[in-house]
Amino acid sequence: GDFYYELGIQMIQVCLERRVQSGGLDSASDVLLLLRVRRGAKAQPIEIQDMERAIKNLKALGRSLELIILKGKEPMIQSV
Repeated sequence: GDFYYELGIQMIQVCLERRVQSGGLDSASDVLLLLRVRRGAKAQPIEIQDMERAIKNLKALGRSLELIILKGKEPMIQSV
């Protein structure tokens, strides 16, 4: 519910802040690390699976983030 929408918005913020450096394509592990720092130690723990669900929830609002999974490679997040 709300947890995943909030997480999705936080992901968009992180990706937009990094867009100049990353060109809009970030590793999921980098975004996860930055989210954990942003959210702080007292926040509910998150994993990449939570990020996947947040991206799915955001699709109802349009295509702002995409999770790209290539065989044998680390998952990437593309901000559109």
